[in-house]
Amino acid sequence: MAATLCGLPVELSERALRRAAQTHSDLNWSPVSSSAFLFCHICGRANSTWTYFSGISLNDLLLVGPTVHSSLIDVLLRFRLHRVALIADVSRMYRAIALTESDRDLHRFIWRSSPSGPLKDYRMTRLTFGVSASSFIANMCVKQNALDYVLEFPLAAKAVEESFYVDDGLTGADSIEQAIELHH
Repeated sequence: MAATLCGLPVELSERALRRAAQTHSDLNWSPVSSSAFLFCHICGRANSTWTYFSGISLNDLLLVGPTVHSSLIDVLLRFRLHRVALIADVSRMYRAIALTESDRDLHRFIWRSSPSGPLKDYRMTRLTFGVSASSFIANMCVKQNALDYVLEFPLAAKAVEESFYVDDGLTGADSIEQAIELHH
């Protein structure tokens, strides 16, 4: 029977796991007080009940950060002002952001590929879904990229600043020529 997470089937190949995490053998790791493990509960039955962790989690210790993207209603209203529509999506936004070396020990988890397989210690190398600060970090990275390239791409930087809601951009121009200029 396949493993499930939140009642959904989970197929996590070793290859996929290695793209997002490092094993302890890659790290020459030894336990230190600044290490923590992410809580991950995989159950073998779709109808099993959750067992809640009773302790301090990483999310209990992190600040969430403010909302730094424009409100959805503002983005949608500005989008409707343009005669030519342009849309964008930051592909795999969380996976595009590397965790700093010092933060990776706070994103450890234990995994095994089968119920009888050996336990392996991993740590995430990319921004982790479900961590309370991840949304803020991802949105700040998008904004920082816009600031870093504002002199080279002023129109794109303005579009990112005003017309992005999380990883989706809804912008446009008054003419096809202006849209092409913004696109390039």
